[in-house]
Amino acid sequence: MIKERIPLPNDNKHMLSFKKVYDRLFKDFKDKLIAEYGLMKTSYLGECDANYQANVADKNAHITELRGHIQDKENEIESRKEHYDAMKNKIFSLLKLKYQMHVKKVFFNEFVFHTQLTKREKRLHAYSKNYMYRRNMRRLFYSWRGVTHLWFKERINREAVEYERT
Repeated sequence: MIKERIPLPNDNKHMLSFKKVYDRLFKDFKDKLIAEYGLMKTSYLGECDANYQANVADKNAHITELRGHIQDKENEIESRKEHYDAMKNKIFSLLKLKYQMHVKKVFFNEFVFHTQLTKREKRLHAYSKNYMYRRNMRRLFYSWRGVTHLWFKERINREAVEYERT
């Protein structure tokens, strides 16, 4: 069942009173809404500023961390360069020592060769000198033997004559 409509009077009084109440209620609602929006805006601005500051702090921390990492890498590169230079100098010094040892070895071999050659020459000279001395002595003894042999024969003959006489 449908109720009948209540007939409204034809004057504008109820419309005006409705409009006044509506305007007052809307004004209260609008003021509360604007105040609420103002609070939301300030809280959003505060959150936005806090987020911005947090992002800036994170960015600066990240940049600082990356700079530190870059500095660590540069220090590592520098230390590796120093290590490389030290190894290079060590290798050059070892090669220099090796070259010096080679030169010393060559010199020592030459010294040994010269010493052996000198000893050989001395030995040959001594052998030649001894050979000539022995040859002279042999000649002397052979000639002496010959002379003494003749003397011996003469003495034997003399002693034989004297022995027979006695």
